[in-house]
Amino acid sequence: MPEGYRKLAMHPAVRAKAFTLAHAHESNLYVRVHCKWCRISRLYYAKDILRLCGDVLIDEVPPQMRCEKCRRKDHLDAQYDTVYGPDVGKTKIRRLVEIKTIRRPIWIDEII
Repeated sequence: MPEGYRKLAMHPAVRAKAFTLAHAHESNLYVRVHCKWCRISRLYYAKDILRLCGDVLIDEVPPQMRCEKCRRKDHLDAQYDTVYGPDVGKTKIRRLVEIKTIRRPIWIDEII
């Protein structure tokens, strides 16, 4: 894609009716994030992604995450998923334990 390419902004009235992570949490859906580069797929609780990214659409989740295996951001894809039938009790679902904030000092040299 050209460098100037951006997704078109969604109209606020349409955005208010869109299916967000809060709706997915109420519907007991999970979020599957798939890395196309290293071909790994992980399943997350929608509530945990909601805490991490905010109440956004599913298309806005991958730019805010990074693959833990290859550390890339540009090859992620996210979609809603369910666990049912023979997969119940066998599927690994990642749970958010805590969010750490890294504090780094930034210094400037002054001449007094």
